[in-house]
Amino acid sequence: MTLTKSEAVRIRSDQDREIQIRYSITGVGADQPPNEVFRIDPVAGKMFVTKPLDREERSSYHLRAHAVDMNGNKVENPIDLYIYVIDMNDNRPEFKNQVYNGSVDEGSKPGKWEARMGEKI
Repeated sequence: MTLTKSEAVRIRSDQDREIQIRYSITGVGADQPPNEVFRIDPVAGKMFVTKPLDREERSSYHLRAHAVDMNGNKVENPIDLYIYVIDMNDNRPEFKNQVYNGSVDEGSKPGKWEARMGEKI
């Protein structure tokens, strides 16, 4: 998956109409290695993906979103954010040979296993 600088989600407190809120995120991919894969606008609460995501490197992230007032007092309980990276099959298959030969018996039933790529028949 290749998302770069894309908005992933927006966090919003129900109290943001009454008081000024500052948002932050913690966890692997935010303030723990790999750092800053995800970033949040502290005023708007919009969370962004800042680096390409690759499922072969990491299949998921667990972050926590926090909302505090201007004095740093907790306004809401932290919420868990689970991000699952979807594999876009960006790795092309590699074959040892240019041509592979195989055979299928006449009258074979659908789904019957005949040969594996790369095996001598």
